[in-house]
Amino acid sequence: MRNLILILVATMFTITATAQAQKVQKDKQTTKQEVVLKVKMDCQSCAEKVRKELAFSKGVKAVDVNLEKGTATVSYDSKRTNPESLIASLDKIGYKASEAKSMNAQKDCPGVKTGGCKGAAAGCAGTKSQEVKKSSGCQHGR
Repeated sequence: MRNLILILVATMFTITATAQAQKVQKDKQTTKQEVVLKVKMDCQSCAEKVRKELAFSKGVKAVDVNLEKGTATVSYDSKRTNPESLIASLDKIGYKASEAKSMNAQKDCPGVKTGGCKGAAAGCAGTKSQEVKKSSGCQHGR
């Protein structure tokens, strides 16, 4: 009888622990979000400062900054931060940012419809490399 009770208690403990682990895993999966921010950057030093600021922000999992496109793609935990907080953190260090409108190059790009997509539309996922303009007004790359 005593062995039966021990087996029953052990089984219930195992089931409860497994259910809790599955719930935690599900919560982790559903809170990961990604946002593309348009950021005014003039040089590689600017891009590195933006990357560092975002990477060290609470809740940020990964950052990819593209100077040519003027974008920062951020993966983050939506329970710990949001795009508005990320934009505010960049504003504090002197970089103007906004949430980029997501465009699908095959569906939404105005150039695709006419056969002339150059990848230059704001938020366009086209592949044309844009030449980085040298800016004499960069205040950040000292």
